[in-house]
This record gives sequence, structure tokens and C-alpha cells, in this order.
Amino acid sequence: MKYGLRFLPVVQGDAVAAAQWYDDKREGLGDQFLAQFYGAASGILHNPMIYRVVEDDIRRCLLARFPYSIYFTIEEQTVLIVALFHCARDPGQISEAVRTRPRG
Repeated sequence: MKYGLRFLPVVQGDAVAAAQWYDDKREGLGDQFLAQFYGAASGILHNPMIYRVVEDDIRRCLLARFPYSIYFTIEEQTVLIVALFHCARDPGQISEAVRTRPRG
């Protein structure tokens, strides 16, 4: 099955904010973060079912180089990226956010 990819608008903002933080630490690191994030998001499309379900219908993909996780759901033939969180965040806050974010 071929899947489309969609991001909640808040996720794009979170990715840019994280990239800015990394760029403040070392120039160019933010671009590397974004490349890893968008590469991982695109990689999910190959076989989204291999990722573990962590909350209701939400699955998680860990970034390889950076301590971030992509949270997504599958809606018909679309992978919807609902969240991007640093792995050090409180799991309860992450759980609450991925369950309650409007998916419209």
C-alpha cells in the first residue's frame, strides 16, 4: 500500500524550534536535525506498521542521531505526523499531547 504524508501545523513549528536550538549550539546542526527529521518522516511511509503503538492508535519513530521521537497515526492511506518531542520530556505530558491534539 502506498501512503501519503501529512503534518499537523504544530509539528512543523516544533521542528523549526528544535533546529534553531541546535543551530545555536553549533552552526549547521539545525539543518542536520531537519534533514534527519524529514528523512525519518518520509521513511515511515515505506512500512508504517513496523513502528510500535505507544498510545491508542499512535505509533512512535525514534530519530537515529538526535534524541527526538516522531509520533504518528495512520488514517486511511495517510500517515499523519501528530507530534515531535524530545525523548527527555515527561512521558505523561507526551501521552496527553498526542491524545488530545486536534487532527483536523
